[in-house]
Amino acid sequence: VFPEQSPWHLSDHEISMLLRSFVAEVVRELLKQRVPIKKALQ
Repeated sequence: VFPEQSPWHLSDHEISMLLRSFVAEVVRELLKQRVPIKKALQ
């Protein structure tokens, strides 16, 4: 837990937004990598 005076302090809402955007980017990268594999299997 970061202290309130820390420049890196984020609210729960900001943390959830960052996590969602991070997860979305990871999912996009995984999908990009899986598409050629699916095409190759077909």
